[in-house]
Amino acid sequence: MLSSEAIRHIVIVTYSANILLGIISLTFYGITIATNPYLTVGESFTFKGGGLIKIFSSLANITIGILGIVGVVQNWRILLKIIVCILACAVVTNVVILVMHLTNRNTLTKSDINEYREKLTKQYGEDEGVTSFLNNGQEEELCCGWSGDEKENLFLQSPWYKLVNANVTGKKTTLPDSCCLEPGPKCQQAENLKEAREKKYVHKYDCLTKISNKDAFYDLMISLWAVFTSLCQAMCVASTMVSIIGPSE
Repeated sequence: MLSSEAIRHIVIVTYSANILLGIISLTFYGITIATNPYLTVGESFTFKGGGLIKIFSSLANITIGILGIVGVVQNWRILLKIIVCILACAVVTNVVILVMHLTNRNTLTKSDINEYREKLTKQYGEDEGVTSFLNNGQEEELCCGWSGDEKENLFLQSPWYKLVNANVTGKKTTLPDSCCLEPGPKCQQAENLKEAREKKYVHKYDCLTKISNKDAFYDLMISLWAVFTSLCQAMCVASTMVSIIGPSE
C-alpha cells in the first residue's frame, strides 16, 4: 500500500500536469487569436476571433492546479474537497461540451458553398465592403477565390471582371492582385487558374477550401483539448480523493 508521502507526490504530479496542460492550451489559443483570426464568411462579412472561452478555461485550470498543490503541501483538506467538487463538475462539463461540439459542428455544407458562391460572385467589384473584405481575406489567408474548387475562376463572372476590363482591347485581367503571390501579368492575366496555382503565380488554395481545412483542424484541436483536459482533471479528482481518505498528519 502506498504511503501518505507517495500519495502526496502523485497528487502534486497530477496537479502539475493540469497546470502544464492549461499553459499549453492558453499559449495555443492566445497565439491563434492574436495572429490568425478565424475567417468566417457570413451575412456581415466580418473577421471573427475564436477561442476566448478556452483561454478563460485554461486560466481556471492553471489556478486550480496551483491551489491543488498548495492544498496538498499544506494538507488543507477543506480546500482539497472544494477543488474535487469543482473538478468533478469540470469533467462533466468538458464531456458535455465535447459531445455537443461533435454533434453540432458548424461545417461548410454544399448548400453553404453554393450560397457563398452566388452571393460573392454577384457582389465582388460592386459592393465596396464585400470587395475589400475578400481582398483583405485573400491577402491575409494566402488564398484565392471562393468556389471551393482550385481550378474554377469565379472572378470571370463577377462585376469586377467587367469593370477592370471595360476599356481593355488586349489580354484581359482575370485575377485581382490579392490573389497573386507576386503581382504581375502571369498572375493577373492567368487563363488557367489551376496551372497558375501549380506554377506559384497564384495562392495555392481556394479560400473556401482553406476555411474547410481550418474547420477540420480546429475540430481536432478542440476534441483533443477536451479529452486530455478531462483525463487530467479526472486523475486530479481520483488522486485527491485518495489523499483525503488517507490518514491525516
